[in-house]
Amino acid sequence: MNRLYDVAAEALLDATLDLVGDALTVRMADTIPFDPTQANQSELTDWVLGAGPMGLTNCRITNRALCADPVPFTYSGSGEPFSFVTALIIYRELDGMLVAYIDTRPDLAPFSIEVASDLTFTWANDEVIVL
Repeated sequence: MNRLYDVAAEALLDATLDLVGDALTVRMADTIPFDPTQANQSELTDWVLGAGPMGLTNCRITNRALCADPVPFTYSGSGEPFSFVTALIIYRELDGMLVAYIDTRPDLAPFSIEVASDLTFTWANDEVIVL
């Protein structure tokens, strides 16, 4: 399931969220179920350890989709291995507003994964989520 959080959908409608102009961050999650009513990343607790949040770069809207460059994560060598990643959570850096939940199950994931000592998520057609 790849969805916008309710707070983000409302913020898009009232123009208080700018998917291209606001700094957006992506973070790996482990067993965080999607709850559309959650509003802030501080409400989520089950982050994958060993890899910090990364900013989305070159954000743009193309054919009703939020598009961005691939996201590289560097594994710190401590914490959980990348195999525990169950979702990617996108939030606004300024205030932690939850924007999107991206399921990482292979049958649903809109990206491919390269694994070495680092991990790179490459969005299919550069599309992070279709709006």
